[in-house]
Amino acid sequence: MDLPLPSQIKNMRYTALDGLRGFAALQVVALHYVSSFIPSIFLPTNWQPNQTHLTVAQKWIAGTPLFYFIDGYSGVYVFFLLSGFVLTKAYSDHKVPMGANIASRAVRLLVPVWASLILALLCFIFFPNDISAAAALSQSAWLYHHAPDPLSLLAFIKDLLGSSLTGYEGFTVFNTMPGVKKALGLLSTDNSLNAPLWTLHFELYGSLMIMVLVSLRAKAHWLYWLAVIGFLLIAPASPLSHFIVGQLAFIFLKNYPVQPKTQKGFMLLGYLSLALGIVITSYKNSSILNIIGGWLSVHTWLASLSPFQFQSQIAAIFIFLGVLGIIPAASRLNVIAPILNGRFFQWIGKYSFTIYLVHLPILLTLGSFVYEMTAPQFGTSWAAFITIITSALFTLPVVIIFENLVNSPAITLSHRIKNQPAIVSVCTKIYLTTVMKLKSFRTKTIS
Repeated sequence: MDLPLPSQIKNMRYTALDGLRGFAALQVVALHYVSSFIPSIFLPTNWQPNQTHLTVAQKWIAGTPLFYFIDGYSGVYVFFLLSGFVLTKAYSDHKVPMGANIASRAVRLLVPVWASLILALLCFIFFPNDISAAAALSQSAWLYHHAPDPLSLLAFIKDLLGSSLTGYEGFTVFNTMPGVKKALGLLSTDNSLNAPLWTLHFELYGSLMIMVLVSLRAKAHWLYWLAVIGFLLIAPASPLSHFIVGQLAFIFLKNYPVQPKTQKGFMLLGYLSLALGIVITSYKNSSILNIIGGWLSVHTWLASLSPFQFQSQIAAIFIFLGVLGIIPAASRLNVIAPILNGRFFQWIGKYSFTIYLVHLPILLTLGSFVYEMTAPQFGTSWAAFITIITSALFTLPVVIIFENLVNSPAITLSHRIKNQPAIVSVCTKIYLTTVMKLKSFRTKTIS
C-alpha cells in the first residue's frame, strides 16, 4: 500500500503508479467526508439516490460515472493491487531471508498503524461526543455508526490486534471460519477508533503471501503456478487475490514489456478497461455481479467481504489494468500519465499512507465538532464545505508531522532490520523454528 516504486520499475516508465496511489488515497478521504456530511450523494443499499433530496451539483455525482472520483471502495482494492505489483519487484531483487522480510514488513506497517490508533485515541479524548450530534444534523447513518464504544483498555487492545493479526468483524481473513472468529472476539469496524485499519490487516497477510509466492517462483516456476492457480480457484473473490493479480501484472510486463509497436493497442485496451471499471463503480447494484458475488461467497473459501464490496473489487481490477495499459504510451492521447506524474499526485502518493492513517480520526472528531457548530448557522451544505476545508487545513500539518516522526522512521527501521546480519540471523531462526513446529504439529495431527 505504501512502498515507493523501486528504481527498476521507474525505468519501466511506471512512476505514474505513485500518482495512482495518491489518487486512490484521495478517493478514500473524499468518500469518508461525503459519507459523513453529504450522505444523500450515495445510498449503498440500492444505489438509486432519492433525487428530491439532491442539489444540482449532487445529481451530477450520484449514480453517474463522476462518482468514481469519490469512490474510496474501489480505491482500497487499488491499494492491494499496487502492493502486489510493487512488492513482487522488491522481494525479487533483494535476496533476504524470509524471517527478516517478515519482521521488516511487520515493523513497516504496524509502527505507523498503531501510532495512528494512539492519535485517534487522543482525538476522541478531546472531542468525545460530537459524532452523534453531527450525524443527527447531516442525517448520516454512516457517521452515526462510526461513533466508537466507550473507551476501554480491552477495546483498544482489540483495535491493535484488529489492525494487524485478527482483523475486524466482517473484515478479516477468517471470515469463513466461524469458530476462529468467535474465539478471537473481533471488534466491529463501527467501534474501531480508526475504521480504515481493517485494510492493513489484509495488507499484512497479503504481503506475507507475496513473499511466499516470490520464494516459490525462485525455486520452481511450476510450484509457483500451482500455488497461484490453486489459491485463485479456492478464493477468487478474496481481497487477498488482488495481491496476486498485481503480482501477475508485474510478471507479465517484465516478461512482455510494452513495445513502440504495441503501445497504441495497449493504450486502447487500457482506456476500454478503465471506462468499464468506472462504470462498475458508478452503479453498485449490478444484478449480474451480485449473483456472481453471492455464488462465490457460498462456494469458495475466503470469499469477498460482501456482494457490494465484490463489485468494487472487480472495478478496481479493471481500473488498475487500464492504467497499466495507458501510462507507457508515448502518445498525445495518453492524458493519464501526465496527470498522475504531475507534482500534485506524486506528492499525494508520497504521503498517501500517512494521509490514509490520520484523516478519519480528524474527520470524526474535529470535523464533527466544526459541522455541529456551523450547520445550525449556515445550513448543511455550507457546513459541509466549511468542515471539509477546516479539516483539510488541520490534517495537512498533522500528515507532515506524522510522516517525519512516525512513518519515515518506521521505513528506516524496517530497512535496518533487513540489513543487519544479527537481526537477520535471529529472524531467520525464529522463522525456521516456527515452520518446524508447524510441520511437527501437522504430522502429529495426521497420525
